[in-house]
Amino acid sequence: ERDFHLRDGVTVREDYLGIDHLALGMEADSRDNWVMFFRTVFGFSLEHEQTLPDPYGLVRSLAVRSPQGDIRLALNISQSRATQIARSVACYQG
Repeated sequence: ERDFHLRDGVTVREDYLGIDHLALGMEADSRDNWVMFFRTVFGFSLEHEQTLPDPYGLVRSLAVRSPQGDIRLALNISQSRATQIARSVACYQG
């Protein structure tokens, strides 16, 4: 069984370059496990960590990148339970 089914007649745009990055929200105490997972299983490397303002607290974002450089993930955590990231994680379990 497949999640996605291609339709006949659909063309791929040639000017499409890719997706710059995806962001993942997670519990603050689980980020180290996810970093280890991406590094061990996929060979991702760590980039930089940034602290970003949210109206209700701070969000810490750590970027990981694939060996080819074509995939970049921002792993976002917040100690405050009121930030958008924390509310999203609580509501949707991640």
